[in-house]
Amino acid sequence: MNDHLSRFQALLGEIFQFDFADLDTGIYRLFRLREKELRRFIDETLPAEVDAAFGADTSSQRLQAQEKLDELADKIRDELADDAVQPNGDLAGEYKKTKLGKQYLAARKALDEVTSNESDRDEVFNHLYAFFSRYYEDADFIPKRRYSRRPDTYAVPYSGEEVMFHWATRGMHYIKTSEHFRDYRFKVDTLEGACTVHFRLTDADLPKDNTKGDRRWFFPLPKGIEWDDTTRTLVLPFHYRLPTEKEAAEHGKNSKAQRSILETATKKVLDKAAKDAPFLQAKLAEADTEGEDSYLLRRMGHFARRHSADYFIYPELRPFLQRELEFYIKDQMLHLDDLEGALDARLRLIRVVNAIAEKIIEFLDDIEQLQNRLFEKPKFVLATDWLLHIRHVPEKLWPEILKNKAQKAAWRELFSTPAKVDKKFLKTHPTLVLDTRHFDQDFKRRLLEQLPFENIEEATDGLLIHSENWQALNLLQHKYAGKVKCIYIDPPYNTGSDEFIYKDRYQHASWMSLMEDRLRLACHLQGNDGATFVSCDDNEQDNLRKALNGAFGVNNFVANVIWQKKYAPANDATWLSDDHDFLVLYAQSKTDWSPGRLPREDKQNKAYSNPDDDPRGPWMSDNYKCNKTADERPNLYYPIIHPKTGKEIWPKRNAVWRYPKEVHEKNAAENRVWWG
Repeated sequence: MNDHLSRFQALLGEIFQFDFADLDTGIYRLFRLREKELRRFIDETLPAEVDAAFGADTSSQRLQAQEKLDELADKIRDELADDAVQPNGDLAGEYKKTKLGKQYLAARKALDEVTSNESDRDEVFNHLYAFFSRYYEDADFIPKRRYSRRPDTYAVPYSGEEVMFHWATRGMHYIKTSEHFRDYRFKVDTLEGACTVHFRLTDADLPKDNTKGDRRWFFPLPKGIEWDDTTRTLVLPFHYRLPTEKEAAEHGKNSKAQRSILETATKKVLDKAAKDAPFLQAKLAEADTEGEDSYLLRRMGHFARRHSADYFIYPELRPFLQRELEFYIKDQMLHLDDLEGALDARLRLIRVVNAIAEKIIEFLDDIEQLQNRLFEKPKFVLATDWLLHIRHVPEKLWPEILKNKAQKAAWRELFSTPAKVDKKFLKTHPTLVLDTRHFDQDFKRRLLEQLPFENIEEATDGLLIHSENWQALNLLQHKYAGKVKCIYIDPPYNTGSDEFIYKDRYQHASWMSLMEDRLRLACHLQGNDGATFVSCDDNEQDNLRKALNGAFGVNNFVANVIWQKKYAPANDATWLSDDHDFLVLYAQSKTDWSPGRLPREDKQNKAYSNPDDDPRGPWMSDNYKCNKTADERPNLYYPIIHPKTGKEIWPKRNAVWRYPKEVHEKNAAENRVWWG
């Protein structure tokens, strides 16, 4: 097989994730629907279309042309002269006009054309590989806009604004893997038929004082393997947890620890599988080539890897790749020298590359748009429950409530209620909260029918949603758009030790994509008189400000509130002890929003009086001077004319007036100065 073709086909197989076509999980089920079509395109249509463009079966044509040329060369040596054909294949000048000489030159031209076609064919695959490998990184397309032939030189989409902020994954949806890969299934064809292997993530229960470090790993549990002969399914449970001290010592703490854990478990898993399903164990133990990982180890590695790095969806993949393809062709394939040479041949090469690349882009975009539609599609509400004060619940339902052990246990855990809760207790605690999740649907229906509200939606004073936050914000858009007055966000601080999982090279870009998507949805919920507060620390404070500028507008920035989170300095700090966090505040419309002010206390009210019966109400006197000198503030050193005496009043040179002359004149005109 042609090396250039096989290399490009391998890249496409990686991009379309053929290695995981047997997965029975999430989006991979949908991939399988197009797998045959994609494989047929890559294995058959792709090479056939290139062959058709440059002449089919160029290798056999080249062999035939070479054989014909060799025959003519031998004939010329026999009939004309031994040295008529030179060692480099050229024909001596005096023989070029002979009949055999003309036939030889024609045969050599035909061989050159076939060789050129084969070279062009290889160049097509090289260009296609070079183009698509530019943007594909670890199962994602990262939209790096190339600017020149030099590597690591990129352009950003700029519209002429004064300041523009950009990051590598801008415009992409950030997807958390934990929402998709709790269960992981794949099919295995064995000599006794198809089987299913199911990796199931289960909850770990370890004493906290028996763990080491702050990074979690996946631990297969060979002892928990179950084989179901009816469904022909092997279930392998996993724990996702901190390692014990013994495990940390055995496997280490760096990024290689996960592989070490899986390698150690592989033999135990295979040994256990051999007892229950030896025909399946044989396939799981296989490796494609000697020295490579077993099929089981590769699958476990993929399961762990998909949990250890979140991924992206790029809704604008097609227009992005089309723009990049146009630039690639102009920059890498069409040169000024071509205008003086074989321009037609070069244009044919470009047309072939463009046509094939467009088809691949179409396939990629179909898959990307499918994932995007699934992500953006409003999700089903799986359960709805109500939290009500017991005072709103009809008393005839109380006996049924008092028999509910789950509700009473929840009260004890949340509110430390006594062991015995009866009607008397409910009457004396009218704000005790009833949670309908502890009751069946029949009780919920009867309760809602008997509540003392004409419209329970209007009576509801709070909404609590358990969901992926983008989906929750999207769900709220229709009902609450423009109605929210205050938003508080406490995002992951992206310290590296939190549960925010990012691609290794895109820690800050991943965080920015996560925040931008959600900030824009939150912005639409807020009315003009609303404000948004976002908590953060030094790790992302600078990037957060830029993301908020994009969502709310730079003119709606109100304040960056710094609050002291600890008072004792960290003795182990490498540089300076970090003792603060930030609360960044943006208004939806700065001209329409103002902070709610606290009422004055009695002590503060005593400072206000109205000795001159000012119609504007009580006022408080204040010092009209400041502690600046005349040299420091010459504009504040001027005479004031007393309106009653007409005399000039000068401040001391070491304590000038608090206000400039024009402000003082305004204060005097508005009767804001108390003259003694």
